[in-house]
Amino acid sequence: MWALALLVSIWTGQGLSVERYERKTISYVGFVWRATLQARRMTDEQAGMLLEALKRRIVDEMPRFDYEPLPPALTERFVEEAGAEDSLSVEEVGEVLTETVAPTIVRILDMKKEMKAKGLVSEEERRSFVVRKAKELGITAEHLEKVMNSAYLFLPVVTGYERKVKEEKEKKTVSYSLRGGLAWFHLRADGGMEPLKVVEAHGRGLAEPDSTYKWMGRKLKGDEYAFLRAADWMAKNLAVRTAELEEFRLKGEVVDAGWSWVEFNLGKAEGLFVDQRFRVFEDYEEGGKVRRAKKGFFFVRQVGDRISRGKVIIGSYEPGMYVREFPRIGIDLVPRFYLAPLMVKTDVLSYAGKKGELKLSGDTLSVPSLELALQANSARYTGIPQSFLTVGLYFGLAPVKDAKLKLGDEEKKAVGLCIGGYLGVMKKYYIKRLAFVGEVRYQLHRLTFTRSFKEEQELSYSQEERLLSLCGGLEVALREDLNFGICAGYTVGKGDGWTEKWSQKVKGEEREETYKFTGPEVDRRGAFFGLHLVYSPPTL
Repeated sequence: MWALALLVSIWTGQGLSVERYERKTISYVGFVWRATLQARRMTDEQAGMLLEALKRRIVDEMPRFDYEPLPPALTERFVEEAGAEDSLSVEEVGEVLTETVAPTIVRILDMKKEMKAKGLVSEEERRSFVVRKAKELGITAEHLEKVMNSAYLFLPVVTGYERKVKEEKEKKTVSYSLRGGLAWFHLRADGGMEPLKVVEAHGRGLAEPDSTYKWMGRKLKGDEYAFLRAADWMAKNLAVRTAELEEFRLKGEVVDAGWSWVEFNLGKAEGLFVDQRFRVFEDYEEGGKVRRAKKGFFFVRQVGDRISRGKVIIGSYEPGMYVREFPRIGIDLVPRFYLAPLMVKTDVLSYAGKKGELKLSGDTLSVPSLELALQANSARYTGIPQSFLTVGLYFGLAPVKDAKLKLGDEEKKAVGLCIGGYLGVMKKYYIKRLAFVGEVRYQLHRLTFTRSFKEEQELSYSQEERLLSLCGGLEVALREDLNFGICAGYTVGKGDGWTEKWSQKVKGEEREETYKFTGPEVDRRGAFFGLHLVYSPPTL
């Protein structure tokens, strides 16, 4: 294997050059800059929480980098000058950073060149020089050496901050919405510092303020938990946006390949993980110009120290082709249309509640339904390729035969509404573009009939049941981030427990009564069929 990799390197060295990711050393400003009046509503404690989330997602979970924080002495002038402005965009913050922090860093890089020019060979001479120059800059010798070895730096910035509290009936929720980014800068070898890119993202968190939640082994109140969720989501999105930058995108080359597998020269040092996506390219000459053609993509299957193995989904590859990371958030969006079974069994045409009356006949339906699901890839944590945790919400219309609601002397026709959700586990197995899918779901399904009546009254009848579903399907990979699929499955569950709910608004106040009774049996057993798309977004 190593001999083959060496031969590939020699071969490509004689022809077109092959890209290879070179490990980067990163410095970062160890505080969160709140760049607008809105962002300055964020407390110092919350800023610290956000910084910890960024460190966890950008520093700890991206082993492709070596990290060194900038000492506070280098950032004091930046904080002072930027703080004099009422509102700054991420780009404007980057300009202030260039004016304030960059000159000191450039001086440090100049010292590195001066050391080389003076020929300071011995460790004693070098150390003496570093200590003297560090005193001139007002920082420690240790910090000076760390900055000298850095090539890039980023500044965390917050431009949007919003906290909302909602109270609906007896339920109270608190939500946080954050927006901001990372301003990246490149420290060039010639001592110059240039803006590289501003990556931006958002995050949102929601919780009940009076509830207690668990977060990384700690128990938190709802308000703090909601903020941490928003901060963590923003940091996760920023990690993907950082990986998309050309300077930081993982790149390598194919060293060996077969019909369904590929081996390439990236590994544990770059932080590869199972199911990470890579696209494959080939350069070729045409008309005296070098052009690039996309050959397909693959998922990482086995991560080695230096050589890793992937499963080919689209294309066929040869040694010497490029591999380039295709960063995704790891959560797929799945819109689906399907037909679900529903049977209403009754020998009685009318069921009396406490306030009103439900009338309907027995009927068998295939309910047209729409579903939106999220599929969270768990392979990075379990090591099991193409394994997912799934969650979905759905609704459909059920025009049950002769369905009517009666309240007092009013009687109105009603159409059933099927709503529900599920949690599940899923496994996929690919053979090139074709994926075989299996899923188990635990569902909550509700059939509801609702109508409004005179004097601002509303009457509804609902039957709710917990279900178990088994689902199988086939998907075709259309491109790196989009699949088309068909699915079929079988659902188990039935029940006859109904709830009548009556409400009325009187002088701005709402009165409400509920009543439970045994009604017509709703049988959801049977097969369902559907069509869906699977989209893998870069961020959410």
